[in-house]
Amino acid sequence: MAQDQAAAPPPSSAVDPYADEEAILSLVRKKMTEWKRGREVFTRPAWRNILFYRGRQWIVFDRAVNQYRPVRNPRGWPQPVTNLFGSTLDAIISVLGRVEPTLNYAPATDEPEDRATADVAGRVIEVCEDEVAIRVNRQYLATVVALTGGGWIETGYDPDPIHGMRLLQHEQCVQCGAVQPTDQAQQCQACQGRLLVPAVDLATGEKIGEQVPIGKMYVDVVPLFEMFYDLSEPMWNKHRQCCRKKAVGVDEAKQRWTHLVDKIHPNVMGGEAEFYGHSLATLGPNMEETSSSRSAWNTGTGQQLTNTQVTEEWFYSLPDETYPQGLLAVVVGEQHLGRAGPLPYTKRRDGGESQPFLNFVFFPQKLVPGSSWPKTVADDLASKATQHNRIEALIELSLMGMAAPAWLLPEGSNVVNLTGAPNQIIRYNPLGPSNAKPERIPGQGIAAGVLVFFETIRQAFEQLSATFDVIKGDRPAGISAGIALQILREQGMSQFAPMFILWESAWAEWSLQAIEIFRQFATEERLLKIKGRDGKWRVEKFMGADLQGRVNVIPEAMSAMPKSSLLERAELEQLAAMGVVNPVGDPEMRFKFLEAWGRTSLTPGMTVETENAIKENEVFERAAQNPALQQISPQDIEAMKILPPEQVYAGLSQAGVMLPRLRPAVDDHGIHSREHKNWLRSETARALPLPIQLLAEMHAAQHDQFGAAQMQAMIQARQGMNPAAGFLAPPPGAANPMNEGSSMKRMVGDAGEMADQLAGMGRQQ
Repeated sequence: MAQDQAAAPPPSSAVDPYADEEAILSLVRKKMTEWKRGREVFTRPAWRNILFYRGRQWIVFDRAVNQYRPVRNPRGWPQPVTNLFGSTLDAIISVLGRVEPTLNYAPATDEPEDRATADVAGRVIEVCEDEVAIRVNRQYLATVVALTGGGWIETGYDPDPIHGMRLLQHEQCVQCGAVQPTDQAQQCQACQGRLLVPAVDLATGEKIGEQVPIGKMYVDVVPLFEMFYDLSEPMWNKHRQCCRKKAVGVDEAKQRWTHLVDKIHPNVMGGEAEFYGHSLATLGPNMEETSSSRSAWNTGTGQQLTNTQVTEEWFYSLPDETYPQGLLAVVVGEQHLGRAGPLPYTKRRDGGESQPFLNFVFFPQKLVPGSSWPKTVADDLASKATQHNRIEALIELSLMGMAAPAWLLPEGSNVVNLTGAPNQIIRYNPLGPSNAKPERIPGQGIAAGVLVFFETIRQAFEQLSATFDVIKGDRPAGISAGIALQILREQGMSQFAPMFILWESAWAEWSLQAIEIFRQFATEERLLKIKGRDGKWRVEKFMGADLQGRVNVIPEAMSAMPKSSLLERAELEQLAAMGVVNPVGDPEMRFKFLEAWGRTSLTPGMTVETENAIKENEVFERAAQNPALQQISPQDIEAMKILPPEQVYAGLSQAGVMLPRLRPAVDDHGIHSREHKNWLRSETARALPLPIQLLAEMHAAQHDQFGAAQMQAMIQARQGMNPAAGFLAPPPGAANPMNEGSSMKRMVGDAGEMADQLAGMGRQQ
């Protein structure tokens, strides 16, 4: 019995669940089998919409091969494709691609760490967006969502050495001299000592450590064809498991999974995921109507990739009793386990604990009650596109057939070589069995009802998709008022309003995930390059260590609705017409108008003056660091308030305090005054020493004085001057003849006035 007890396996609590490959493979196979059921009702329309977008619209679904194939029309039957489906979807894609909501980062608590993290989170997310090229991926996401109904963004960290390497310095124990990698417990593994210092080679002075990859954050847009999950749960934030199945090159897979080099083989001849994945890669545009082109894409469009691809199944599961840290398992070729371990990405909770999360964010188009997959307007447009193509084919067939003119050629008229060419002389024999001559009859026109129905179908595209003129950026005919354009835009955008709300929350969730991944893996400095209003570049550095606290991301309501330059211009025009704003008298407002029209290049001086004023503000900020200002007494401060500015500047200049110089004949005083006052209202200026604030206020007041003088001079110049002396004075005797008492004109005028008065008196009587 003792031997039996010794041979018994250890208790289940001592078994590492992440090392049990068979259990993990069994779990992935079980879940994938469950999640594959019922997907066809979603993937088939999505695949059809992509085919339609490419221009392949004469298709039908063949149950025999479970694929779409070309329609077998009679020989000579036209197959026109006027891709209104694609052009309409382009308008929708442009709306979705411009969704960039305003996100506010608030501290999760009132702790100092949370406040500090909230202050830098807004700039850190800009670093993350640049690193993952979010603007390009946003456009791809818009295309996927418009055509298929929804899509995911996967965010992660790629440790590939191609992104650079860095030295991770080891630690050395002061007590025993042992060198070891950095230990989270800060304890020597040899002697258990607590005094550790960075390891350095005493002979060469070089740091001791190992080269590790810097890595880079990444973003992937995941379509429905690659994502598998529980279809019975409509809300994505309630899912605890999912799997992304994608195809990669065999060589790439062997480099990634070196322990499976001999076991990795192509397996693209599998099921639905493989077909869609590889067909998308080689899906070309619509080709000419030949049998060879039809069969070329009928038999499977991914043939050239068949022997080069292998699938990877990335299975994600949140923590449970079996896997307390979550599970990320990668199955290569549907048979071999490439990786199994805890979920790599975690977020901080109350108390500093780490909680794993699924690094996927879902972006739907239109939610459907009780359904796990949203609706897309492309499904409605596809049937109309098919109908449009059939009617267009009918019209073309009619034009080539009965609508074309024809010749009646009687039997026995002996007419030969009848071509119908202009000026052709036709000879016939009227003495034959039939004396009728050849006759040309006009073709039958297309029925008016067909043309009306054809136009109705074309209008239905705009009605179904709500892509009216104002949505496309055009001004509707006969409408110019800003309020009218606003009403039309609101009507057009009302269809997308629920989606904007969903996307605001989704982008907020994505930014939170990006910040958590940046905090966890950004061990090297990332640079944020910002061009200031003064024209100078400012570079800020951020690391994951800058994000020690927790933040809440709050999207600004309806900020995701795309802005229309057409609408903005119309609203500005209306505000100017109402007198609410004055683009003529206000330089700042005039610059705003030029920005709306994209014509700021017409006033280069305004840009230069703005930059100069901002640079002067920076001079005041630098002057605040001068030690001479620390010696100014309260009596000196009071004297500064009453002394002339020139006297104050002269005294400070002798003390070595450099201040910006005002140039009365060069500066645009209105722009300088505006920029200085805006800066004085900021927290930065209010934190400066009081003498600097007073000096800046004096500087702004001087600009106001010179600006007022310039304005007065301009008013006088416009009204004109009437000097009483000098060469500009009017010559003697040039008085107005109407004011001369003895002039003929004066007498005639008086007589006319008296006649009018007498006539008025007569009417009163």
